[in-house]
Amino acid sequence: MDVRARTIAVSSSIDAPADKGARGTITWLTRQLTAAPVDLIIEAYPKNARTGTISTLGAALEDPTTLVDDQKRAPAKFVIIRRTEMGAGRKASRKPGFIDSVLSAMNDFYAMVLQDVAIYQARAPRLTQQRKTTDQPDSSSTETSDDVESLDDDSEGNIRAEQSADNGGALPIVGEHVSTASLGPAADGASRVAGPA
Repeated sequence: MDVRARTIAVSSSIDAPADKGARGTITWLTRQLTAAPVDLIIEAYPKNARTGTISTLGAALEDPTTLVDDQKRAPAKFVIIRRTEMGAGRKASRKPGFIDSVLSAMNDFYAMVLQDVAIYQARAPRLTQQRKTTDQPDSSSTETSDDVESLDDDSEGNIRAEQSADNGGALPIVGEHVSTASLGPAADGASRVAGPA
């Protein structure tokens, strides 16, 4: 209350959305105050700021940047203020008395301003799609590994067959000593040429 100016100021503090930019935060508030008096005072306070940016509702509706400070910070809090004339009489008469003017200012402030403002609620977080569980082995990978093993076996068989054909049908000796008695005279001659393993 300002006794000298004979005015009553009714105000309310409203937390601003934390997940919007500066312009989006201001328009979130002004869209809810389209039916409020255009001479309504709005103060926008960025986070940890001691002083705020002041503008009327009418100016903020035309240009939301009037409530943005020089550092372009998004408001973290709004203070809405409405000033009305203070009653002079002590008792009810044709002109409203002091008590009546205070009660009327509070009721009008709620009816024309606060009842249309909803507290901001952020959207619920969305779960990301979880990856497919690998508890059971993938049948495609198992089949692929089996196919690779079968191809390796076939390749080894083909290589051995080619080597056998080059050696005149005799099996090659690789890192093993084969008894000449079991292979016969022909193998004995081959063993003498190759030497002991």
